[in-house]
Amino acid sequence: MPKPKLSADDIDHIVHLLTCWRGTLTWNLLADKVTAVLGRPYTRQALDAHEEIGRAFKLAKDRVREDSRARKDTGVGPQKHETSDKVVIGLQKELAIALERVDSLRAEVVLLTQEKNAFLETFATWLYNARNRRMTEKDLNLPLPKVERDRTA
Repeated sequence: MPKPKLSADDIDHIVHLLTCWRGTLTWNLLADKVTAVLGRPYTRQALDAHEEIGRAFKLAKDRVREDSRARKDTGVGPQKHETSDKVVIGLQKELAIALERVDSLRAEVVLLTQEKNAFLETFATWLYNARNRRMTEKDLNLPLPKVERDRTA
């Protein structure tokens, strides 16, 4: 029985999971979460075979390490505030949610910046190869040939 393949949407979903990840991160924990979310099991190797997932995992792992170091250095960790004032508690919850969202967006910006840099490297390679073959910008911008689907061989 063939193993299920990850679709582009699945890959995007997994990358989003990693940009929002909090706490300990291992390939096994990620694989368990992916199995729970997508309903199909995947191995670490299957997940890491996709460049986007591997890059997002590395960034998430670095972010988790930085967070744990920062908590250790400052002595600040998850704090419980016991108070009877419901407004203050509500504001603290809203602030915590907003800070989590900001952290997720920052992680996404880092990921997208790295993806952009990878694309720029690819384009630089293409440019070098095109110049070596004496291709002009006009050659590169030629439209794709039409596909004739009605013809039979």
